Amino acid sequence: RNKNEHAIPVLAGGPGTGKSRFLDEIQNLLNEYAHASNDQKVINAFKNMIVVNVTYRNGTTASNTDKILGSEASLAMRLFFAYFHPTSNFDKFISLCQQSSPDLRLSTAMQVIRQHVSMNLDDRVALIVGINEFNKLHDIDQSTSRSLITSIGGQMCKAPKAFFFVPIVASTIEGLIYMYPQIFLPLPLLSDDRASKLAVQSFAMMITLLTTIISGAALVISEVTLGTLEFFLEKFSEPKLLL
Repeated sequence: RNKNEHAIPVLAGGPGTGKSRFLDEIQNLLNEYAHASNDQKVINAFKNMIVVNVTYRNGTTASNTDKILGSEASLAMRLFFAYFHPTSNFDKFISLCQQSSPDLRLSTAMQVIRQHVSMNLDDRVALIVGINEFNKLHDIDQSTSRSLITSIGGQMCKAPKAFFFVPIVASTIEGLIYMYPQIFLPLPLLSDDRASKLAVQSFAMMITLLTTIISGAALVISEVTLGTLEFFLEKFSEPKLLL
C-alpha cells in the first residue's frame, strides 16, 4: 500500500489548548462526521470503533525504559495498559509483560485488541489510537520516537483486511507558538452530566490532597515535644519574624 495515502494526523499546540480533551471526544466526533457523510461505507467502517488513548505522561511517563524496550513495545504495552486497565501500576505491568512476552510487537497488541472486540476477522473494525504527550518520548530519545513513527506508518499501510488503524499523535509545543496558525478544535461544550462528573472528580482529588496534608501535619506535630513546641511558638510570635 502507498504510504502517501496514509498520513498520520498530528495534533500540536501549547499547554492547555485542548489536546487531551480532543482525544477524549474523538469517538463522538468521528461518529458524528461519519453519519453526516451519508456514506454507508464510511458509517460501516466506524460502526465497530475502538478508541484507546495512551500517554507518555501521567502515570505512564516516558523514561529510559522506553529506550530499552524499543519503540514498538513501548507503545504496545501502553495500549494493553490503557485498554485492559490492569490493577497493577505501569512499572509492574511492564515487568510482567517482559516476563511473558519479551519481544512484544505493535502488530500483536493491535490484533489482540481487535479480536477482543470481534473474533470474526470479516467484521469491519476501526482502531483509533490517541498518542498523547509524544514530545516527552522525543525528549528522552529522538531515535526511539522516530522509530515509533516509522512503526506506526508501517502498520497503517499493512493493516489486515477489514481492519482500519488510525493513530493520532498529540504533542505539546515547547516554545513560542505565535508563528503557528491558529486552528480551532471542533469541540462541543461540556454536557451537564460531563461537567458534574468532572466537578465530582476535582472535589475528590482536593479532599484527598487535603487529607494527605492534614495527616502529614498531624504526624509532624505528634513528633514534637511540648518543650520544643513552646520554643517554636515563642520564636514565631516575635515581631521581627512576622515582618
